[in-house]
Amino acid sequence: MEAAKRLEKMGIVTLEKVNNETWAKLNYKIKEE
Repeated sequence: MEAAKRLEKMGIVTLEKVNNETWAKLNYKIKEE
């Protein structure tokens, strides 16, 4: 979870609380080749 919080500070992911669990959501779409 610490890694996810670090990524959130960098603006890469947004942490959301859902059903008492924290989910990390990417802030950008991964480009598919």
